Amino acid sequence: MKELHQALQELRTAIQEHAEAAVARLRAREALEEALARAMVAGEVQGRNEEERKAKARTLLADHYKALMEAEEALIWAKARLGIAKYWVEGLS
Repeated sequence: MKELHQALQELRTAIQEHAEAAVARLRAREALEEALARAMVAGEVQGRNEEERKAKARTLLADHYKALMEAEEALIWAKARLGIAKYWVEGLS
C-alpha cells in the first residue's frame, strides 16, 4: 500500500512536470515566432532565397532557437518520466 501511494505521488509529480514542460515549449515557440516576425518587419531577415533567409534568422535569433530546443528537450524528458510513472502505477494496480 505504501509503495502504491509513493507511485501515485510520483505520477502526480510527473503529470505536473509534463504540463509545465509543455507550457514552457509553447512559450518558447511563441517567443521565437514573435521575434522572427519583428525581425522580418524590421528588415533584418533578408536574403536572396529562402535558405539564406532561414540561415540569417537562425543566426540573428540564436538565443530563441536555443531556448526552444531546450524546452523541447525538457518536454521529451518529462514525457519519459511520465511514462515510467504510469508504468509503475499500472504494475502495482
